[in-house]
Amino acid sequence: MTGTRPLYTSEALHALGGNPNVSHAKAARELGYQPRPLRTTVADTYAWFESAGMLKKA
Repeated sequence: MTGTRPLYTSEALHALGGNPNVSHAKAARELGYQPRPLRTTVADTYAWFESAGMLKKA
């Protein structure tokens, strides 16, 4: 409608609207997967971006 490329394709939107009840049980059982707390993951990600010089100091 706007003449610009859409941000999301119809396929991507379909995938995003898929089954919201995804389980990691099989990965935990067969691969020993152990999810980490979100807070820890975000803190580690921020620290990595900072150490890589990808964040500006305030």
